[in-house]
Amino acid sequence: MADHETTPGPTNPLLLREIVAEVMKWIDLDYGFSHEVLSGKLDEYDEPEVLATYGKNGVLARCCCVNRLWFNEAAPLLWAAPTQFTFAMDQTLSKLFNQLDESRRQMYANFVKEAVIAGVPPDEAFENDEPLKGLEFPKLENVDLPLAGWGQSEYIPRIGNHRVKILSIDPSFDVYPDTYRVMQEELGSILEQIPDIFPELENVDIIDSCLAAPGAIEKCESRLPKLKYFNRGPVVVGNDYPASRT
Repeated sequence: MADHETTPGPTNPLLLREIVAEVMKWIDLDYGFSHEVLSGKLDEYDEPEVLATYGKNGVLARCCCVNRLWFNEAAPLLWAAPTQFTFAMDQTLSKLFNQLDESRRQMYANFVKEAVIAGVPPDEAFENDEPLKGLEFPKLENVDLPLAGWGQSEYIPRIGNHRVKILSIDPSFDVYPDTYRVMQEELGSILEQIPDIFPELENVDIIDSCLAAPGAIEKCESRLPKLKYFNRGPVVVGNDYPASRT
């Protein structure tokens, strides 16, 4: 029987897209910190810039630096939720994109699926809008909206051409003693903007206590044609300011 010629295997399997993609997928599934944190060499509450090199995001970031193939497989995973493991008020979508070269912003915007977009004071609208101006976020579907309160988060930075369906609002309620940081006027301003910025919303969840004027939530709901669920459980509705949560 004549010998059949065989096709030689790749000299480096990690240059095959299918294999690299599988490796990146498993890295992305690892939500734990690295051995350095678990062994006590690092504290999981250490400075964010220290922890940034550990865990799946740190690994994916280093994978992006190997070669073009690895970058193409790792970058979409790394940027799917770029603000996931940061302090919400310190590393919002606006602040993150402000650190990027303008010529590369759209490339990364194409990958984003989840993001933090914090409410800011009206006089900071321009500096928070400018890094996102003209960008499209075709995969963005889930947004966290933290509100610092005390009248400092009345404006929502604008984003365009997105598919946001889920919005989680965190009014930053303080305990011991109970203190409402987001009052009726501030929440009313936020609720007025939401339908204009996120017209495709299906789920809205207010996850902490705040104050709302009568009818403000209902008005917002009426302007969201695709809305299926609005959690207003923690919201205190009324014209009077309660002394405490209880």
